[in-house]
Amino acid sequence: MLRKLLARLLETVVTLFAIVTITFFIVGLAPGNPFEQERALPESVMKQVQAHYGFDQPLPVRYLMYMRGLAHGDLGPSLKYPGLSVNELFKGAIPASLELGVWALLFAMITGLISGLVAAWRPNTWSDYVPMSFAMGGICIPSFVLGPLLALFCGIGLGWFRVAGWEYPEDRVLPTITLGAIYAAYIARLTRGGMLEVMNQDFVRTARAKGLKEIRVVLGHALRVGVLPVVSFIGPAAAGLITGSFVVETIFRIPGLGTIIVNAALARDLFVILGGVILYGTILVLLNLFVDLLLMGLDPKIRGNQA
Repeated sequence: MLRKLLARLLETVVTLFAIVTITFFIVGLAPGNPFEQERALPESVMKQVQAHYGFDQPLPVRYLMYMRGLAHGDLGPSLKYPGLSVNELFKGAIPASLELGVWALLFAMITGLISGLVAAWRPNTWSDYVPMSFAMGGICIPSFVLGPLLALFCGIGLGWFRVAGWEYPEDRVLPTITLGAIYAAYIARLTRGGMLEVMNQDFVRTARAKGLKEIRVVLGHALRVGVLPVVSFIGPAAAGLITGSFVVETIFRIPGLGTIIVNAALARDLFVILGGVILYGTILVLLNLFVDLLLMGLDPKIRGNQA
């Protein structure tokens, strides 16, 4: 297990290095000038601005300069917001994005697990058809459609929630549902399939033969193995929640990382784009590592294969 952990950490470093390098040269070689967004600057001023940010140097030299600063934890200055560094921008935006991601993941896990368990309890009955129908609807409707619909009916139409902002507790409801709905649907279907497969295995029949109550058989024995497909899905789900938050934050005007990075991409703010790639890449790789370790802890067969 220690060998696997060290190998995955080395793989993480190599992957992030490749991502940063590829992203830097793609953005650096893209046509256009990030300093000409609203009005053209005089040539003398343009030269001074480019020299200040190092854009008067060849691209390989700029790459080495950036990697040197990155080694010291410096993500560089923002081109769109003069006077602010990428570290300062991200420090103010991370709490909102992190909170949205956590609420959406909790919503997806709780809703999906309960729906899947209810559906698997009595398959091919109304308790199965109803939650699985909602799950299919959640899979089919993307967040950029669901978000405006919720804002239109629950916000503007019924007046239950505000449709923009991140100041009050009720502001979390619509973005959380929008971001977590599709993953709740996938989790519900994975839970149902995993539980139906496990309920017919020998160890479940043995637990029933001992006279245990059905709820104890399901929650105490079958759930631990039946939920393994869901655990495997946590990594991709977290990745989807992170990338999907770009759309949701834009729809509901949430002051998070998604909004900053979308604006940076439109303005070709190189250092903010790179900082976002590094941050999200690190989170995703660490989440996948966590899922692997969690699976090893839940399934003895996986531990045996890794030994």
